This record gives sequence, C-alpha cells and structure tokens, in this order.
Amino acid sequence: MSSADSAQAGSSVNDEHLNPAPSSAGSDQQTIGSPHSNWRWFWLALGIVSVPLLVPYLVTLWANTTYHYIPFAVAVVVWLAYQRSDGVFYPPRGTASWAAVGIGLLLVVAGAILKFPWFGAVACVLFATSLLRAMRGPHDRTLLVLALPLWSAIQLIRLDALLVIRLQRITTWMSSVLLDAVAIPHAVTNNVIQLADRELFVAEACSGIQSVFTLGFLALTVVAWKKRRVWTAPIYLGIACLLALFSNVVRVTVVALAASWYQIDLAEGWPHELLGYLALGLAFAFLLSFDFLMVTLFHVVPDETEFNPLVSVWNRIAIRDSEEEGGRMTQRDTNTWIEQDRRGMFFETAQSLVRNRNAQIGFLCVMVVVGGLSIFQVITSRRPEDRVSGETDLVFDPPSDLVSALQSLSVVNHVANRNYEVPYLGANSDVWECSWEDMTAQIVLSQPHKGWHELCDCYERLDWMLLDRDIKSPTDFETLEIESQNPDALRTTYVLARFKQGPSARGYLLFSGIGSDGTLLDAPNSLAAFSHRVWNRIDSTGVWDQNEVLMFQMWVIVPDKIEPKRLLALEEDFIAMRAKIADAIAINAGRIRPTETKSQPAQANVQRPNDATPEVAAFATEASSLSDDKLTTESEVH
Repeated sequence: MSSADSAQAGSSVNDEHLNPAPSSAGSDQQTIGSPHSNWRWFWLALGIVSVPLLVPYLVTLWANTTYHYIPFAVAVVVWLAYQRSDGVFYPPRGTASWAAVGIGLLLVVAGAILKFPWFGAVACVLFATSLLRAMRGPHDRTLLVLALPLWSAIQLIRLDALLVIRLQRITTWMSSVLLDAVAIPHAVTNNVIQLADRELFVAEACSGIQSVFTLGFLALTVVAWKKRRVWTAPIYLGIACLLALFSNVVRVTVVALAASWYQIDLAEGWPHELLGYLALGLAFAFLLSFDFLMVTLFHVVPDETEFNPLVSVWNRIAIRDSEEEGGRMTQRDTNTWIEQDRRGMFFETAQSLVRNRNAQIGFLCVMVVVGGLSIFQVITSRRPEDRVSGETDLVFDPPSDLVSALQSLSVVNHVANRNYEVPYLGANSDVWECSWEDMTAQIVLSQPHKGWHELCDCYERLDWMLLDRDIKSPTDFETLEIESQNPDALRTTYVLARFKQGPSARGYLLFSGIGSDGTLLDAPNSLAAFSHRVWNRIDSTGVWDQNEVLMFQMWVIVPDKIEPKRLLALEEDFIAMRAKIADAIAINAGRIRPTETKSQPAQANVQRPNDATPEVAAFATEASSLSDDKLTTESEVH
C-alpha cells in the first residue's frame, strides 16, 4: 500500500471511528465507537478541582528562580497538543489511566486535608498525563509523550538541593583542573575558587547550577517534540545533567579567565546573565546533537520478506525519525487500537456511566465537595506578608544586645555583616560570639532566605561530615521556663546536628527557622522528600509556605564530644534565645505590641530523657585534642 493509500485509509477509518455507520447494534455501536461529548466535561472537572491547590504551589515555586521555566513547559505542552490532537476528548485509556485518575483524586483530598499543595500539583500532572494518553490525532496513536515536560514542574523537594550540592562540588573541581591547564594561579576552598585579587563563589554567583533543571526540561521537551520513545527520557535526563556540568564549568572558567587575563568582571550584572544564556544555548545545541546520535544508533530496521522475531522486537523499541513517525495511521493500526480500547476493563462501564444522569450528578457532587474543600483551605489559610523586595534587604535589624542573659553562655562580641560582606554567611547576618568555660560558640541570625534553608548542607560544603541530624522539641525537657508571647515557642521543633571533621574535630549545630512575621517554623525531616510538610507543618499559614525566613543557629566546635548535661544546657539557651528573637521579629512586623511582651514564663512539663541512657551516654566517649585557633574560626559559620 502506498503512502497516499495509507493516508486515505487512515482518514476514512478515523471518520468511521468518530461517526460509525448504523448497524444492527444501533445505539450500542454508537456508544462503543464514538466518545460521548460529556468526556470533555469530565476532564475539565478534574482540571478545575486541582486548581485551588495548584495556585499556592506555583506561587511558592516561582519564588525559586530554579523553576522559572515552568510557564514554558506548560506552553510547549499545550501548543504541541493543539497541533497534534484531533480535537476529540476520549475516556481514560486502560486500567493504568483510570488508576492515575483515582490516585489524583485521592491526592487532591489528601492535599486539602493536610494543607500540602504539592499533592495537588502531582494530581494535576497525573490528570494531564491520563488525558494526553487518551488523546490521539491524525498522525499519532497517543499523545502520552507530551506529558513528559509537565513532570519537570514537580519539585523534588530536598532531593533537588542534594543534587545541586553534588554538582557544585564537581563543577568546582573540574573548573580548577581547567585553570591549572591554562596556568591560572588559584586556590580552592570548598566551593570557592580564590584568584589573586578576588573570590569566585561557585555555590552562589558563578555556577548557574540551576541550569541542570532547565536543561532537564529542555531534554524532555526534545523527547516530546521529536516524538521519541518514552523509555528514552531517563537517558536524555542523564545527558542533561552532564551538559549542565559542562555549561557551568565553561561559565566558571570563562569568568576566572576574564578576571585574570583582562580584569573584566563577568561574575555580576548583565554580563553574567548573558554568559549564562550563551552557555545554556551551547548545552542545548549539544542536546540536539545527542538526539541525532540516538536516532542513528536506535534506527528502525527495514522489515524482511519473511518474519524475523529479532527485527520485530528491535523495531518495537527503535527510535523513529520524526518525519517517519509523522505518517498517518494505517487502517490496521487504527482498528487494532480501537479494539484494544474496547477490551479494556472499564471501557463499556465508563461509556454507559457517562450517559447516565445519576452518575453525572454523583460525579458532579464529588467534584464540588473536593473542590470546595480545597478552596476553603486556600481561603482560610493565612498568606505570609512579603516584607522585603530584594535579596539584600533586611527583614529585621537586630540590636547588638538582643542575644544576652543566657543561662550558660556569655556573649563576648557581636558582628553585623550586611550586603554580602561575608558571602558564605548570606546576604545579611549577625554573629554573636559566645563562650562557656573552655567552650566557644557562635550564634548567628542570617537573612533573608526563600523558605527553609537547610544549614546541614552548608556545613557539608565546608567539608564537615554529617554524623546525624535529629528533630528535637522543647517538650522533651522535664521543665523549661522561657519568657515568650508566642505559645509555639514551647512546641516548635528544631534541628540538632552532629558533625565530624578530620580525626578529632566535632561540631554541634542547632538551628531553626523564623518567619518574617515572627512565626516559628517546625523543622523538616532530614531526607524526606515531602513528609516535612505532611507530618511536620513547616509553618502555621496553611497551604501557603513561609517564603521569607530568617535562620537562627548555634554552632559549636569542640575537640571532644560534649557531655549530655552540657548539651542540654546549650539547647535550653538556644530555645530561650529563639523565642526572644521571634518575639522581637513579631514586634517589628507589627503582630505584637511592645507592651504585650511582658508575659509570665511559659513552662513545659514533660518527662526528660534519662541522662544515663545508652543513646545519650554514647556521646561522651572518644576524647581527643584540637588546636584553640580552629575552635573560633569564623569561616566555619554559614
């Protein structure tokens, strides 16, 4: 059969499929052969019910510049679907699609109850994936591959930060190798490349490592645009990670060469942005080249005169060229696909229910209840106020005597850093140096941060090995008295992390987050991808995340493990100072009047763990030594 005959046959079959000829089956044939118009309202209802939770998710995600490609992902999918679809809405295809729809509805309900918009975003993408799998066009059996770019809009909470840390380390190392090759004098400390007259901070200014996510989106877009097999998506994503490393190494090396050879600063302003776009464009060109390589390696083998099972299996996984894939479906292909739909477990049931008035009313009631619950949670949730407009603005300017009157620690000095004076401490930070007998500690308030800032990652970048990270609560103490207007001061959790560096150095880190309005934030779990918003609410604002966060920390370096009693005393000081600073921030935000802060001491009466338990006693062994100058090194504070 010629290509023209195939096109004519495909067209006639499609017409017959949409408007089948009358037969003895009558209305039954019409029901099976042609999708009911109500299916478009079915898909529209699913989309609408996921919108309320999708809005706060996207608003929160937009605050992170890493995900600014999301509008382009949605636009690409909508445009390609419009170009390739036949304009007809079909029922979910197969058991997998129905399962995806059911899971999506459960996620919307769970997201509304738990006030977790991430569930709503996943549900929306599941609905879109099921819709695209059911849709077809004159040149396509299914549009499932178009759903791939949408999955790049789902944030891999916590895992994306871990990926960035690993890629930053590799970027720094590879850039150092290239600078050695061109004989540029430099030194590397963690993620900082020290040149003769300046420092290049790979983790902040020079890496542009966010392009790993942008290139991941572009890789999935190539798969969807070129109509590649879905199984190739992980391969394209792997290549995107490698190309992200390549583009960022190029950026860092070019910035260093320009600064060393020509005294040109490409690390800031529009030259830095232009260099980033050029590196991204170069990486995308390599991505298209890799796509051509994949087509060449996994090309289709022409059919032989006799049936060859190996050729048949190979062609099932082979990658077809876009022009070859664009031919209209043959009559055999269309009939096979229609027959597979008819044999589906839920096909006939769905076709009968979509016409049933009672089923329509029941489905509408379910959508109204689920959507109403989501809307109620969004409306009743308090959205935090944005108090800063730039990354160097101050949320709260603490007085130097704010940290004082501690039970155990004595404040020795206070240093205020502003506008990246100390880059590894963030845009703005206040450092109080403290001492307790032979122990030195640093209390740091850094700001502003976009959401919770995982300080364990920062110290790992400073070559401290994380031993354990515990979620602690003030309710763990038998008795604890603090002065605070906020009752959450005795309930909000915090992080206690233990580090090791070299043969003997020990580091203890206590940290917590405080919102720009004084809201105390519960500490998220360590490696949980999303459970910190499910089981431990990150704030009291409902579905809206607290975007503007001040991180409060206590960092102690000792040559020996701290005794359990002394560690408990440090925790008590930390909790008391956190409550005092949170009240001061709330007053600054206008949530508490200064006269209201004179309150009676709050007290938590919960049984304290036995100091002699094996878990606690284990931290009092393996004594060793460490020089005094390392104990107070300011560069160890993030």
